[in-house]
Amino acid sequence: MKSATRWWDFPSAAILFLALLTSAARLAATDWTSGLEAAEGLAALGAVIGLALGQSRFRRDAVSLLAASYSLAFIPWQLGGTLYSEIAWRERLVSLAGRLMAAFGQLTAGQAVEDPLLFIASMSIIFWTLSLAAGYSLTRRAGFAAAILPGGIALVFTQLYDRGT
Repeated sequence: MKSATRWWDFPSAAILFLALLTSAARLAATDWTSGLEAAEGLAALGAVIGLALGQSRFRRDAVSLLAASYSLAFIPWQLGGTLYSEIAWRERLVSLAGRLMAAFGQLTAGQAVEDPLLFIASMSIIFWTLSLAAGYSLTRRAGFAAAILPGGIALVFTQLYDRGT
């Protein structure tokens, strides 16, 4: 069995973490809607977990299963944090599911979607996935350019489409 080598460079990991966090913070700074801070939290968590999974000895299938499990836990947790803190967590999750299904139904029917939760969830999932993959790619493949480029592209598009600047 071939032994897998892992690459670790703390300055590169720190730069990647800060770059991903900056990209997500820039999205939240657009003030397009409240709740985009969830993308910031998920970008930070995704980067740390991606770095850890890339450094782990787990094979790709186990890493995929762990990443999916973390996704199922952290994404609803961050999205639920955008709702009123007085609401119990069980009710928050039910509310999230109902609002997302209603918004997705409106979207697929070609209707205007008034609820910003679908946009917040989409951006959060994008930044979570981007950060998780970037951290994994950096430590598993030593590909700094491949790890940093998607976050940089997201930052550029956010900057281009923000009319407030």
